[in-house]
Amino acid sequence: MVALALALLALGADDLNPEKAAKVQKDRDTAMADIAKKYGNKKSTELSQDERREMIREQRAAENAVLEKNNVDPKEFARYEAKMSLSDRTATNNARALLDQKEVEAKKAAEQKAQPGNGEIPIQRGFSDSNPVTLEENNNSGGGIVVEKGLPPDAQNDQAEAAGMGTGSGGFDDSSSKKSGGKKK
Repeated sequence: MVALALALLALGADDLNPEKAAKVQKDRDTAMADIAKKYGNKKSTELSQDERREMIREQRAAENAVLEKNNVDPKEFARYEAKMSLSDRTATNNARALLDQKEVEAKKAAEQKAQPGNGEIPIQRGFSDSNPVTLEENNNSGGGIVVEKGLPPDAQNDQAEAAGMGTGSGGFDDSSSKKSGGKKK
C-alpha cells in the first residue's frame, strides 16, 4: 500500500514540467489579477480587515481552482517550484513568454474578426446618370462630409483687418507705437 502511494507521488512529480508550470503560473496570475481588480487594485493595507480577509479567502480558492483545473497537487507544485534548476526556470520563463505571445495573437485575431467591414474602401470609377457624383450635399444626418465654400466668419474678419492694415505708412499707426521712455515730469 505504501509502495503504491509512493509510486503515485513519483508519477505526479514527473508530470510537472516547465511548460505545465508556466501554464499554472499564468492561470494563477490571471486569477489573482481578477481578484485584485474586484477590490479596486488597492494594497492590502488600504483595505479594511473584513475586506482583506475576504480577499485572502478568494485568492486561496482561486489558486486551488487553478491547481485543480491543471490536475496539479498544491504541495507537489510548491516543491517543484522550490527545487527548479536554473535551466528549468529559464524554460518556464520561455514557455510563459510563448503563452503570452499566443494570447496576444489570439486577441488581435478576435479583434480583426469582430471589426465591421474588412478594411476595403469602395472606389468609384467614373460617373454617369445612374451613378452621379455630387460635390455638395447637405446630408448631416447621414454622417456625410460637409463641404463649405469660402472662409468661416472669424477668418473673414481677420482678412478684413489685415487688408485694412495694408494702407498707410508701413501698416502701422505711428501714434500708438511711440515709445514712452525717459524721465517723467
